Amino acid sequence: MNAKRRVCIVGGGVSGLAAAWALSRQPDKFEIALYEKNDRLGGNAMTVEIPQDDGTSIPVDISVTAYIPTVYNHYVILLKKYGIQSLPTRFSYSVHYEDGTYAHDFESKMKEELREEIQKFQKLLKVLKSFNFLSASTSRAKAMLNPFNYIPMGKLLDILNFSSDFRYKLLKPLFVNFVLASGLFDMPASLFSRYLDFFDIEKATPMVTWDQGTANLYRKMSAEFAQSIHLNRGVKKIIRDGRGVLVRDLQGREERFDDVILACNANQALMMLDRPTRLETVLLSSVRYESELHNHAVVHTDESVLPKDATRPLETRSNYIEQY
Repeated sequence: MNAKRRVCIVGGGVSGLAAAWALSRQPDKFEIALYEKNDRLGGNAMTVEIPQDDGTSIPVDISVTAYIPTVYNHYVILLKKYGIQSLPTRFSYSVHYEDGTYAHDFESKMKEELREEIQKFQKLLKVLKSFNFLSASTSRAKAMLNPFNYIPMGKLLDILNFSSDFRYKLLKPLFVNFVLASGLFDMPASLFSRYLDFFDIEKATPMVTWDQGTANLYRKMSAEFAQSIHLNRGVKKIIRDGRGVLVRDLQGREERFDDVILACNANQALMMLDRPTRLETVLLSSVRYESELHNHAVVHTDESVLPKDATRPLETRSNYIEQY
Protein backbone atom coordinates (compact mmCIF):
# COMPACT_ATOMS: atom_id res chain seq x y z
CA MET A 1 0.00 0.00 0.00
CA ASN A 2 1.30 3.46 -0.89
CA ALA A 3 2.07 5.87 1.95
CA LYS A 4 -0.33 8.74 2.52
CA ARG A 5 0.48 11.96 0.69
CA ARG A 6 1.04 15.02 2.86
CA VAL A 7 -0.82 18.01 1.41
CA CYS A 8 -0.53 21.64 2.55
CA ILE A 9 -3.46 23.90 1.74
CA VAL A 10 -2.58 27.61 1.77
CA GLY A 11 -5.65 29.72 2.51
CA GLY A 12 -8.69 29.17 4.71
CA GLY A 13 -11.33 30.73 2.50
CA VAL A 14 -14.11 28.71 0.93
CA SER A 15 -11.73 27.27 -1.73
CA GLY A 16 -9.20 26.09 0.85
CA LEU A 17 -11.93 24.74 3.12
CA ALA A 18 -13.50 22.85 0.23
CA ALA A 19 -10.15 21.29 -0.70
CA ALA A 20 -9.43 20.34 2.92
CA TRP A 21 -12.93 18.96 3.38
CA ALA A 22 -12.69 16.79 0.24
CA LEU A 23 -9.22 15.42 1.05
CA SER A 24 -10.07 14.79 4.71
CA ARG A 25 -12.78 12.39 3.58
CA GLN A 26 -10.05 10.07 2.31
CA PRO A 27 -7.85 9.73 5.44
CA ASP A 28 -6.22 6.58 4.09
CA LYS A 29 -4.78 8.55 1.15
CA PHE A 30 -4.12 12.05 2.46
CA GLU A 31 -2.75 13.83 5.51
CA ILE A 32 -3.61 17.52 5.34
CA ALA A 33 -2.51 20.79 6.95
CA LEU A 34 -4.39 24.02 6.29
CA TYR A 35 -2.46 27.29 6.81
CA GLU A 36 -4.46 30.50 7.24
CA LYS A 37 -2.71 33.80 7.94
CA ASN A 38 -5.73 35.34 9.69
CA ASP A 39 -7.30 34.35 13.00
CA ARG A 40 -10.49 33.06 11.37
CA LEU A 41 -11.68 30.94 8.47
CA GLY A 42 -13.80 32.17 5.59
CA GLY A 43 -11.63 34.56 3.60
CA ASN A 44 -13.76 37.15 1.82
CA ALA A 45 -16.97 35.49 2.99
CA MET A 46 -17.08 36.51 6.64
CA THR A 47 -19.73 36.85 9.32
CA VAL A 48 -19.71 39.65 11.89
CA GLU A 49 -21.76 39.95 15.07
CA ILE A 50 -23.89 43.09 15.29
CA PRO A 51 -24.52 44.02 18.97
CA GLN A 52 -28.12 44.60 20.05
CA ASP A 53 -29.58 46.80 22.80
CA ASP A 54 -30.40 43.77 24.98
CA GLY A 55 -26.77 42.62 25.05
CA THR A 56 -27.18 39.88 22.45
CA SER A 57 -25.84 39.97 18.91
CA ILE A 58 -27.06 39.06 15.43
CA PRO A 59 -24.74 37.39 12.87
CA VAL A 60 -24.58 39.34 9.61
CA ASP A 61 -22.70 38.22 6.49
CA ILE A 62 -20.33 40.57 4.68
CA SER A 63 -19.50 40.30 0.96
CA VAL A 64 -21.19 36.92 0.41
CA THR A 65 -24.74 37.35 1.70
CA ALA A 66 -27.00 34.93 -0.20
CA TYR A 67 -27.22 32.37 -3.00
CA ILE A 68 -29.61 31.11 -5.69
CA PRO A 69 -30.58 27.45 -5.00
CA THR A 70 -31.23 26.59 -8.65
CA VAL A 71 -27.64 27.56 -9.51
CA TYR A 72 -25.79 25.99 -6.57
CA ASN A 73 -27.29 22.49 -6.50
CA HIS A 74 -24.37 20.80 -4.74
CA TYR A 75 -24.20 23.61 -2.21
CA VAL A 76 -27.83 22.96 -1.26
CA ILE A 77 -26.95 19.29 -0.67
CA LEU A 78 -24.02 20.30 1.57
CA LEU A 79 -26.21 22.60 3.68
CA LYS A 80 -28.75 19.79 4.13
CA LYS A 81 -25.97 17.42 5.18
CA TYR A 82 -25.09 19.71 8.07
CA GLY A 83 -28.67 20.59 8.94
CA ILE A 84 -28.21 24.30 8.16
CA GLN A 85 -31.53 26.00 7.57
CA SER A 86 -31.95 28.14 4.47
CA LEU A 87 -33.94 31.34 4.87
CA PRO A 88 -35.65 33.29 2.06
CA THR A 89 -34.41 36.80 1.34
CA ARG A 90 -34.11 39.19 -1.58
CA PHE A 91 -31.15 40.71 -3.33
CA SER A 92 -32.06 44.36 -3.42
CA TYR A 93 -29.73 47.31 -3.69
CA SER A 94 -29.88 51.05 -3.72
CA VAL A 95 -27.33 53.69 -4.57
CA HIS A 96 -27.39 56.95 -2.69
CA TYR A 97 -25.88 60.04 -4.25
CA GLU A 98 -26.07 63.65 -3.19
CA ASP A 99 -28.51 64.32 -6.00
CA GLY A 100 -30.77 61.33 -5.47
CA THR A 101 -31.28 57.61 -5.02
CA TYR A 102 -31.60 54.66 -7.38
CA ALA A 103 -33.03 51.47 -5.90
CA HIS A 104 -34.67 48.19 -6.76
CA ASP A 105 -38.47 48.29 -6.56
CA PHE A 106 -38.41 52.02 -5.89
CA GLU A 107 -39.65 54.85 -8.06
CA SER A 108 -37.34 57.83 -7.76
CA LYS A 109 -36.47 60.95 -9.70
CA MET A 110 -33.19 59.34 -10.78
CA LYS A 111 -34.98 56.24 -12.06
CA GLU A 112 -37.42 58.43 -13.98
CA GLU A 113 -34.55 60.38 -15.54
CA LEU A 114 -32.90 57.11 -16.65
CA ARG A 115 -36.18 55.43 -17.71
CA GLU A 116 -35.54 55.66 -21.46
CA GLU A 117 -32.05 54.18 -21.12
CA ILE A 118 -33.30 51.45 -18.78
CA GLN A 119 -35.84 50.36 -21.39
CA LYS A 120 -33.20 50.51 -24.15
CA PHE A 121 -30.81 48.42 -22.04
CA GLN A 122 -33.49 45.78 -21.37
CA LYS A 123 -33.99 45.44 -25.14
CA LEU A 124 -30.23 45.13 -25.64
CA LEU A 125 -30.13 42.47 -22.94
CA LYS A 126 -32.73 40.38 -24.77
CA VAL A 127 -30.55 40.44 -27.88
CA LEU A 128 -27.43 39.46 -25.92
CA LYS A 129 -29.23 36.65 -24.10
CA SER A 130 -30.56 35.23 -27.36
CA PHE A 131 -26.95 34.20 -28.12
CA ASN A 132 -26.18 32.83 -24.64
CA PHE A 133 -27.02 29.25 -25.62
CA LEU A 134 -23.83 29.32 -27.71
CA SER A 135 -21.62 30.41 -24.81
CA ALA A 136 -23.29 27.89 -22.49
CA SER A 137 -22.45 25.02 -24.85
CA THR A 138 -19.86 22.41 -23.88
CA SER A 139 -18.60 22.66 -27.46
CA ARG A 140 -15.78 25.17 -27.67
CA ALA A 141 -16.30 25.57 -31.42
CA LYS A 142 -19.97 26.36 -30.88
CA ALA A 143 -19.19 28.81 -28.09
CA MET A 144 -16.80 30.65 -30.40
CA LEU A 145 -19.71 31.49 -32.72
CA ASN A 146 -21.17 33.98 -30.23
CA PRO A 147 -20.31 37.38 -31.78
CA PHE A 148 -20.61 39.13 -28.41
CA ASN A 149 -17.60 37.20 -27.11
CA TYR A 150 -15.45 39.62 -29.07
CA ILE A 151 -16.81 43.01 -28.07
CA PRO A 152 -16.39 44.53 -24.58
CA MET A 153 -19.57 45.64 -22.87
CA GLY A 154 -18.19 49.18 -22.56
CA LYS A 155 -17.65 49.39 -26.32
CA LEU A 156 -21.20 48.20 -26.97
CA LEU A 157 -22.55 50.87 -24.61
CA ASP A 158 -20.44 53.44 -26.50
CA ILE A 159 -21.88 52.39 -29.85
CA LEU A 160 -25.43 52.65 -28.51
CA ASN A 161 -24.77 56.01 -26.80
CA PHE A 162 -25.53 55.05 -23.20
CA SER A 163 -24.80 57.89 -20.80
CA SER A 164 -22.22 58.01 -18.04
CA ASP A 165 -25.01 58.36 -15.48
CA PHE A 166 -26.56 55.08 -16.62
CA ARG A 167 -23.22 53.26 -16.57
CA TYR A 168 -21.79 54.56 -13.31
CA LYS A 169 -24.87 55.36 -11.24
CA LEU A 170 -26.86 52.26 -12.14
CA LEU A 171 -24.94 49.44 -13.83
CA LYS A 172 -21.59 49.64 -12.04
CA PRO A 173 -22.99 49.74 -8.47
CA LEU A 174 -25.21 46.74 -9.22
CA PHE A 175 -22.26 44.67 -10.47
CA VAL A 176 -19.96 45.77 -7.65
CA ASN A 177 -22.59 44.60 -5.17
CA PHE A 178 -23.27 41.13 -6.50
CA VAL A 179 -20.14 40.28 -8.54
CA LEU A 180 -17.46 42.31 -6.72
CA ALA A 181 -15.83 42.69 -10.13
CA SER A 182 -13.49 45.41 -11.27
CA GLY A 183 -13.12 46.46 -14.89
CA LEU A 184 -16.64 45.20 -15.56
CA PHE A 185 -17.04 47.23 -18.76
CA ASP A 186 -13.96 45.49 -20.16
CA MET A 187 -15.56 42.05 -19.91
CA PRO A 188 -17.11 40.55 -23.07
CA ALA A 189 -20.73 41.56 -23.60
CA SER A 190 -21.71 37.88 -23.68
CA LEU A 191 -20.32 37.29 -20.17
CA PHE A 192 -21.84 40.52 -18.88
CA SER A 193 -25.30 39.42 -20.01
CA ARG A 194 -24.96 35.96 -18.45
CA TYR A 195 -24.52 37.53 -15.02
CA LEU A 196 -27.84 39.25 -15.59
CA ASP A 197 -29.57 35.90 -16.08
CA PHE A 198 -30.00 35.95 -12.30
CA PHE A 199 -30.25 39.64 -11.47
CA ASP A 200 -32.45 42.44 -12.75
CA ILE A 201 -31.54 46.12 -12.86
CA GLU A 202 -35.05 47.19 -11.80
CA LYS A 203 -36.46 44.49 -9.52
CA ALA A 204 -35.14 42.70 -6.44
CA THR A 205 -34.10 39.06 -6.94
CA PRO A 206 -35.50 36.30 -4.66
CA MET A 207 -32.58 34.50 -3.04
CA VAL A 208 -31.73 32.35 -0.02
CA THR A 209 -29.42 33.02 2.91
CA TRP A 210 -27.96 30.91 5.72
CA ASP A 211 -29.20 30.59 9.27
CA GLN A 212 -26.47 32.09 11.52
CA GLY A 213 -24.41 33.19 8.52
CA THR A 214 -21.67 31.54 6.47
CA ALA A 215 -19.57 31.10 9.63
CA ASN A 216 -22.09 28.46 10.71
CA LEU A 217 -21.19 26.35 7.67
CA TYR A 218 -17.45 26.89 8.17
CA ARG A 219 -17.70 25.66 11.75
CA LYS A 220 -19.49 22.48 10.72
CA MET A 221 -17.26 21.76 7.72
CA SER A 222 -14.00 22.31 9.59
CA ALA A 223 -15.02 20.33 12.69
CA GLU A 224 -14.06 17.11 10.91
CA PHE A 225 -10.43 18.24 10.44
CA ALA A 226 -10.05 20.92 13.12
CA GLN A 227 -6.76 19.42 14.32
CA SER A 228 -5.27 20.07 10.88
CA ILE A 229 -6.12 23.81 10.78
CA HIS A 230 -3.39 26.31 11.67
CA LEU A 231 -4.71 29.85 12.08
CA ASN A 232 -2.39 32.87 12.28
CA ARG A 233 0.11 30.99 10.15
CA GLY A 234 0.89 32.84 6.95
CA VAL A 235 3.19 31.38 4.30
CA LYS A 236 6.27 33.28 3.17
CA LYS A 237 7.91 30.93 0.67
CA ILE A 238 7.13 27.68 -1.18
CA ILE A 239 10.26 25.87 -2.38
CA ARG A 240 10.00 22.92 -4.78
CA ASP A 241 12.81 20.37 -5.07
CA GLY A 242 13.34 16.72 -5.88
CA ARG A 243 12.03 15.62 -2.49
CA GLY A 244 8.69 17.43 -2.63
CA VAL A 245 7.69 20.90 -1.45
CA LEU A 246 9.14 22.87 1.46
CA VAL A 247 6.74 25.39 3.00
CA ARG A 248 8.24 28.21 5.09
CA ASP A 249 5.87 30.31 7.19
CA LEU A 250 6.20 33.96 8.24
CA GLN A 251 7.86 32.94 11.51
CA GLY A 252 10.57 31.02 9.66
CA ARG A 253 9.26 27.56 10.54
CA GLU A 254 9.60 24.98 7.75
CA GLU A 255 7.65 21.83 6.98
CA ARG A 256 7.89 19.42 4.06
CA PHE A 257 4.92 18.18 2.02
CA ASP A 258 4.30 16.09 -1.07
CA ASP A 259 1.86 18.59 -2.57
CA VAL A 260 0.64 22.15 -1.99
CA ILE A 261 -2.75 23.63 -2.92
CA LEU A 262 -2.68 27.42 -3.31
CA ALA A 263 -6.17 28.55 -2.29
CA CYS A 264 -5.32 32.25 -2.26
CA ASN A 265 -5.18 35.26 -4.56
CA ALA A 266 -3.02 34.96 -7.68
CA ASN A 267 -0.66 37.78 -6.67
CA GLN A 268 -0.16 36.19 -3.25
CA ALA A 269 0.59 32.83 -4.85
CA LEU A 270 3.18 34.39 -7.16
CA MET A 271 4.98 36.07 -4.25
CA MET A 272 5.08 32.79 -2.30
CA LEU A 273 6.49 30.65 -5.11
CA ASP A 274 10.26 30.33 -5.12
CA ARG A 275 11.56 30.43 -8.70
CA PRO A 276 8.18 30.37 -10.48
CA THR A 277 8.20 29.13 -14.06
CA ARG A 278 7.70 31.58 -16.91
CA LEU A 279 4.17 30.23 -17.50
CA GLU A 280 3.28 30.57 -13.79
CA THR A 281 4.54 34.15 -13.83
CA VAL A 282 2.51 35.04 -16.92
CA LEU A 283 -0.70 33.42 -15.68
CA LEU A 284 -0.60 34.60 -12.06
CA SER A 285 0.51 38.15 -12.86
CA SER A 286 -2.31 38.53 -15.41
CA VAL A 287 -4.98 38.53 -12.70
CA ARG A 288 -5.80 42.06 -11.58
CA TYR A 289 -7.33 43.18 -8.28
CA GLU A 290 -9.03 46.44 -7.39
CA SER A 291 -7.06 48.59 -4.95
CA GLU A 292 -8.13 48.09 -1.34
CA LEU A 293 -8.26 51.88 -1.06
CA HIS A 294 -11.38 51.82 -3.23
CA ASN A 295 -13.20 48.88 -1.62
CA HIS A 296 -14.53 49.62 1.84
CA ALA A 297 -17.39 47.91 3.63
CA VAL A 298 -19.03 49.78 6.51
CA VAL A 299 -21.16 47.69 8.85
CA HIS A 300 -23.59 49.69 10.95
CA THR A 301 -27.24 50.03 11.95
CA ASP A 302 -27.59 53.81 12.20
CA GLU A 303 -28.44 56.30 9.46
CA SER A 304 -24.97 57.74 8.84
CA VAL A 305 -24.80 56.13 5.38
CA LEU A 306 -28.23 54.52 5.09
CA PRO A 307 -30.73 57.38 4.99
CA LYS A 308 -34.14 56.63 6.38
CA ASP A 309 -36.36 56.91 3.32
CA ALA A 310 -38.93 55.01 1.30
CA THR A 311 -36.38 52.37 0.18
CA ARG A 312 -36.58 50.88 3.71
CA PRO A 313 -32.89 49.85 3.71
CA LEU A 314 -32.79 48.02 7.03
CA GLU A 315 -35.95 46.05 6.26
CA THR A 316 -34.99 44.87 2.79
CA ARG A 317 -31.25 44.25 3.30
CA SER A 318 -30.52 46.83 0.61
CA ASN A 319 -26.92 47.53 -0.24
CA TYR A 320 -26.01 51.18 -0.31
CA ILE A 321 -23.05 52.74 -2.05
CA GLU A 322 -22.19 56.33 -1.43
CA GLN A 323 -20.21 58.17 -4.06
CA TYR A 324 -16.93 59.55 -2.72
